[in-house]
Amino acid sequence: MDVYENPIEGHLYIATVDCAEGVGADYSTINIIDVSQVPYRQVAKYRSNKLPLLFFPTIIYSLCRRYNEAFILVETNNIGQQVVDILHYDLEYENVYKIDHHHIKGQTISGGFKRASNFGIKTTKTVKKIGCANLKTLIESDKLIINDFDTIAEMNTFVRIRDSYSAEEGNNDDLVMGLVLFAWLTAQSYFRDATNIDIRRVLLQEQNMLAEEDLVPVGFIDDGRREEVLVDSGDVWTQKGYFSSTL
Repeated sequence: MDVYENPIEGHLYIATVDCAEGVGADYSTINIIDVSQVPYRQVAKYRSNKLPLLFFPTIIYSLCRRYNEAFILVETNNIGQQVVDILHYDLEYENVYKIDHHHIKGQTISGGFKRASNFGIKTTKTVKKIGCANLKTLIESDKLIINDFDTIAEMNTFVRIRDSYSAEEGNNDDLVMGLVLFAWLTAQSYFRDATNIDIRRVLLQEQNMLAEEDLVPVGFIDDGRREEVLVDSGDVWTQKGYFSSTL
């Protein structure tokens, strides 16, 4: 467990959770992100590859309660469904994101009022593609501050393999995948309404400002010389031409 900023009263936090079996291979991870303002900031992280799965929900519960009852997005591809069920049904933690499944829109954050809504998110190719693209944009535009060394180390080995992204052979990407899920979440209308921050609009406004600064302003060249004017019998002669008073 690494803490980079203690909880601040009134701030809103998001926790993204990636689950592993705890047998010394992949890591179970938690990323805590402060989303109260832009740039978003990684304020804490937890990771372990030896923690038994049944104990992991208690760690999530304790950490998220500490960070102002943080909202939780759990990846449920494999064994994560058991974790999210314990969180909601046994520990009765209320701030767990539910997901709607639509045949066209795919997965979207749900308000929890539909019967077909499920706790947790499946990391599909579409979710991963959107999340990776958004994460790249957030980091390159300094809208997401990564404070953790382990996360940065994983990002150095997180590469494109054919039509997807994952860690290079012999490396892990569990912390990075938590950030990918967070980046996917920032594009959801439910997230924008909850945080009152439209990251797409913020980026667009900054891009427009940069474009305006790059425009060359229209101006006039002053060579320091005064224009000579000669009046002769009502006719005006200048360096630019002749003007007749009879016109």
